[in-house]
Amino acid sequence: MQIVKRSLFTTKDGSHSIMVEELRESFHSQNGSLQESEHTFIKSGLSFLFDTFRPPKIELFEVGFGTGLNALLSYLWAVKDKVHVAYTGIEAFPLENELWQSLNYSKLIDANSYDAFSQMHRSDWNTPIALHEFFSFEKTHGDLVQHAYKKSYNLVYFDAFAPSVQPELWTDAIFKNLYDTMLNPAVLVTYSAAGQPRRAMTKAGFWLDEIRGAAGKREMTRALKM
Repeated sequence: MQIVKRSLFTTKDGSHSIMVEELRESFHSQNGSLQESEHTFIKSGLSFLFDTFRPPKIELFEVGFGTGLNALLSYLWAVKDKVHVAYTGIEAFPLENELWQSLNYSKLIDANSYDAFSQMHRSDWNTPIALHEFFSFEKTHGDLVQHAYKKSYNLVYFDAFAPSVQPELWTDAIFKNLYDTMLNPAVLVTYSAAGQPRRAMTKAGFWLDEIRGAAGKREMTRALKM
């Protein structure tokens, strides 16, 4: 898959997202980037994991660093709740500087968070940095299909493009590799409730929890390893 032209647009909750014009695919729900990320990844993933299992540290892996919105919300959650989160994100198609610099997330959420958001985007690839005593950050420039996991995770944000657009990232092999590298207990969350990825997750060993999706989506998927 190649990405040539991307543009910024405003979703229905006032937060920005990115449209990949040749794919006619956006990074977030057009009903609202912020509400989708908060519901799908923070409430249904990060908060659920901590409230349910109380791990002393959250090792977080995100498939698709993208705009950095999920990472920013996770950073703010970690600082507020004083829980250490070690974030690792993988991204095959990093945003151009002019695009991420135009995103309005910090203005909408917390103006004081812009420095952390900027550091995420400006930081070197494959180089861990400490953004706060409760939040460490690393991003990997690479392809998930070829990715060699160097550590284990108890939380995965699976935020790739839709299975119809990037089918190679929603396969049996991808989810089996993730399952094998994850700690126990662990949680994987994704906006998608498509049948084929859910079958691949079940085959890998996950237990699936059907839950309500963000605004505009009837369902999403939460997968548990336990």
